[in-house]
Amino acid sequence: MASVYTTPHKTFDPRAWSGTPTPGKPRPVADPIGPSDMAILYTGLALYAITAAALVFAWLNRKFPPLRAKNLPLTTVMYLSAVIWFFGSCVCNGLIENKGIWRECQVWGIWVNLAFEYVFSCTVIFRIYSLDRIFNQRKTNRGLRYWAPLIAMYCSVLVLCIVSQAVDESNTIKYIDFFKTCHYITHYRYACMSIRWCLSVVIAALTIKIRNIHSSFNEFRESAFFAVLSISTDLETTLVQVLNNKHSLSRSIRGTAAAFDFATGFVAIWILIGYPVINCILRRDEYLEEWLDKLSRDGLRNEYAMEPIMQNSRSGYSKFKHGSLVDTVKETSVAHQPLSHIANDEHSYCLEHQPGSLASSAALQQTDSVSGVDHLPYGYSDMSSEPVRLASISEMGNGGRSRYIL
Repeated sequence: MASVYTTPHKTFDPRAWSGTPTPGKPRPVADPIGPSDMAILYTGLALYAITAAALVFAWLNRKFPPLRAKNLPLTTVMYLSAVIWFFGSCVCNGLIENKGIWRECQVWGIWVNLAFEYVFSCTVIFRIYSLDRIFNQRKTNRGLRYWAPLIAMYCSVLVLCIVSQAVDESNTIKYIDFFKTCHYITHYRYACMSIRWCLSVVIAALTIKIRNIHSSFNEFRESAFFAVLSISTDLETTLVQVLNNKHSLSRSIRGTAAAFDFATGFVAIWILIGYPVINCILRRDEYLEEWLDKLSRDGLRNEYAMEPIMQNSRSGYSKFKHGSLVDTVKETSVAHQPLSHIANDEHSYCLEHQPGSLASSAALQQTDSVSGVDHLPYGYSDMSSEPVRLASISEMGNGGRSRYIL
């Protein structure tokens, strides 16, 4: 959120908002909109265009396990909300002169700037909550109970915007014709900042909760970056709003405010998809091998050690060691082999193939009786040329299956 008190090419006393002049003090001069303002706007939009291309690439390769693990639907919602939020921030920080359609302050200030900033934060919260639900609470990622928190948060944002629109503009945000700019009323501005801080605290708290989940699935570091970005932006906004309520008079300060909003969304998206997208382009097979090796080491490091079946693998075998016993997952030419459930006291996993075109599937073949290794009574894998994937299973007794990670 940002407050705007002036339009370029105007000289005025900021206290004139309330009609009270400041005797004996010179009126500050507003920096006009210049090349630096436009540079921030166009650079931000250009970088978001590059991000859009990376996101499209990720969707086109969504069956690639490291990309699929990034939950592309939620990442896409984060991207769209970040772009709209940045544009609203540019309008409300004074990088775009308030003329014509830009003078619709409630549209840009409430429905664009505030709404999508909150949508972005709520989506980040839900993303971290999903990891906590699956890996800490051992619950599925399906059903109304799973989606209820996200629906509730989005509905809360909608209600806030509707109420803000319904309330008289003198209590929220209004257009000042003399200055041709929008102005957030003080108490409304502070209320919105309080909501921002609450969302950041929730992000930080959930990040702490997921710090111990297995690192192959773990987005703790990414979530920690989200928390740092969110708190940094909130701190910057608070300092600007409280200590320098004339920030839009200064080209450097208003540009910094918009840049912080941009950085929060842009960096968050690239933290999620940057590394897997770049590796998928430059070294797809090697990266997949490394990713699956790490998956086996971290996901089952205390109970099993896995040598994953790789694309173009010569051996075609994956080995699970449990003490002195070895269970071998062998690539066969038999279609529609049953999925195999590998369980232990703390974790439950499922081996299955990605849909593909070649007739290959995985069948679990035991060399000895191993406690906790059972064939599932349901489900068959499709024929595939993709590697065996390790997916988290929740509530196996009720037939519940989690597909969040892979």
